[in-house]
Amino acid sequence: MVIDNRIWPNKAEITIYTEPILATLSVNENNQERYWRISQNGRVLTEDTAGIRENVINLKKAISVTDGSSFTTLAGYSFENSPTQLNRFWFSFYIREYLENLGLDIISMEIESLVDSYLTVTIFNGTKLYFESDNQVLAREHLEDRVNTIFTSEFNDRIKNNEINYIDFRIPSRKIFICQNGGSC
Repeated sequence: MVIDNRIWPNKAEITIYTEPILATLSVNENNQERYWRISQNGRVLTEDTAGIRENVINLKKAISVTDGSSFTTLAGYSFENSPTQLNRFWFSFYIREYLENLGLDIISMEIESLVDSYLTVTIFNGTKLYFESDNQVLAREHLEDRVNTIFTSEFNDRIKNNEINYIDFRIPSRKIFICQNGGSC
């Protein structure tokens, strides 16, 4: 928002700029739970104090943001120079849409830290799906084949019956690791 013209005593003309939101990053920042809106080009636009929460990604590890001498926030930070993280935000958008098109209800999306390329998706019954967001490690067409194989086979019934603890899609070879509930994985 920019104030274009102040009109004395109690008026102002303003211009409001908006940008599409790619994701909302939920973080424990400096011991406070905060939600930051990330633009499509990776800039942290604003803190989500209104509770809009579009495409929420939970950051599992707490962070301390500092400018060297005192605590600050992610406000104004940019992931533009961090292609791994920007790609992961785009991947979360893509995989959410892909899984929802398969009829899966997503409970949460989580990343461990801001230095790797993994994404964990928890679906309707608590089953966790582990993904590698770097398409140089695992091409999208291979990932889509794997996801389709699982959710159009007998495993889909086992997932619905809450027999599966997690499915790991991160393995670069054409393999999927499935851990059953009650098993030692």
